[in-house]
Amino acid sequence: MWTRLLRIGVWVVYLAGSGFLGVALTWSVYQSARQSVGLPPPPNPEVSRSDLQVCGDSLASLSSELNDHLRAVPISVPAATQDDVWQAWIPTWRARLLALAGRCRLIENTPPEALALRDAYADLNRLQGLYTTHVVQFAREIGKTADETREAITRAQSAVRSAP
Repeated sequence: MWTRLLRIGVWVVYLAGSGFLGVALTWSVYQSARQSVGLPPPPNPEVSRSDLQVCGDSLASLSSELNDHLRAVPISVPAATQDDVWQAWIPTWRARLLALAGRCRLIENTPPEALALRDAYADLNRLQGLYTTHVVQFAREIGKTADETREAITRAQSAVRSAP
């Protein structure tokens, strides 16, 4: 009788502990993902024409900055670590994009005069996700070979220069 109660108690403690760990792990992953993606600021209650102009210019600037960072990836040394460099830079860029979305209400309750900006924001947001995937794939699949190729070329040039 006592053995059975003890066994039931152990199972209850085991299941409660496992459940707690599962919930804690899920919460941790959720918080980490939420932090990396960022949260939009509260939307601007009154969007003016000057806000819309600033948002249009800022979208163009953010797009240019994103493209410049992507272009730098294949020529940066070491190429194999460019995903770390990108992941360190992109949260700041995303925070600026989200602040812009809040300023012009591009995520929800978009004013009719800002619909084109909303579409451009959505496209830029999607492009950033694709670029991030590209950078990670480049660093992991091509980066090591690119670094080895650069080193081989440098060795070859040195050998040619030092040859009699």
